[in-house]
Amino acid sequence: MRLDAVRDLVPLLGLSDAPETRRRALALLGEDPVLQESEPSLYWIFRGAGVEFAFQDGVLGTIFLHPVAAPHGSPYQGLLPGGLEPVTTQSRIRAVLGHPTTCGGGEDILCDRDNHRLGVRPYWDRYETPGYVFLCEYAKAPERPLALVALMKHGLVPRYPILPED
Repeated sequence: MRLDAVRDLVPLLGLSDAPETRRRALALLGEDPVLQESEPSLYWIFRGAGVEFAFQDGVLGTIFLHPVAAPHGSPYQGLLPGGLEPVTTQSRIRAVLGHPTTCGGGEDILCDRDNHRLGVRPYWDRYETPGYVFLCEYAKAPERPLALVALMKHGLVPRYPILPED
């Protein structure tokens, strides 16, 4: 059966990094994760599935789906929210799901000290549903192809984009 982000992965949000969670992930994704620690976060990287789990203080708060091959592995091949295919664009996502709850991107990223332009923030759309929140981030290209999806549990959603405090 093909992996479905909403049916299969969203129910894992909010679980601990306990062995039972790892067994459930292994059953769904077919591989043991590579572990990467970056205090206070722990990442489980499923290279062959194009999926990453991000645990904050031992709780799974975000699941990242990489529809384009990430530097560390294969692309995500399952279904996205709304039954969307992973190879899609911002306009297609909005045609299927409607206008996002919040959106942004395209702003210059400036260096704090000397105000040099470091780049441009990627365009993104955020959709809030009764059971979860998901964020779509798009690659820099005229049609804005989907580059990353983040599935998050309500109450565990970080502020996005992360902006420096004034």
